Amino acid sequence: MRHCPNADCSHRARHGREAEYVEAQLRCVHCGEATAAGGAPSLETGAPQWQPLVEVASWLEPHEAHLMRALLEQEGIAATVRDEFLAGVAPHTSLVTGGARVVVPPEDAERAAAVLRANRSLAALREAPGSHPLDERCPRCGSASLERERRGRMGALWTTLLLGVPLLLARERLRCQACDYRYSG
Repeated sequence: MRHCPNADCSHRARHGREAEYVEAQLRCVHCGEATAAGGAPSLETGAPQWQPLVEVASWLEPHEAHLMRALLEQEGIAATVRDEFLAGVAPHTSLVTGGARVVVPPEDAERAAAVLRANRSLAALREAPGSHPLDERCPRCGSASLERERRGRMGALWTTLLLGVPLLLARERLRCQACDYRYSG
């Protein structure tokens, strides 16, 4: 194994680590520097490499997930969107798969969730007009802290498996965060 020892190599600037090559490669294809014998030192010393990402939110529409990703990146949190293409190409599967998911590194998960909770009003603005007015209150306790609850994902999954066509039986209900009362909006 050989690697590029040049600290100014464009591969190192782009990927944050040295480029590695087979023994026969004597020059770096990125900068033209002579390659050195041995594996890349940063990889041999146990530098952090890959880590799993944590899901912090999911949206049925990919563009909504990208809006939330942009919001997180504005706050300095590295975020990416997964399963956006499946939700875009086959939107009828979003109820079953969970739609486009926003994922972040594990160390930023709590802060990302807090940012998304603080910007909950953005989620309310995306709803269809009249479906859940922002001034609606719980009929039991009068609290304005309501959240949308989507039901019926398993029904959509079973109808897709049995009939080959998803029947969107999902219903939306509202849940009061103060008294845990659930009702149809």
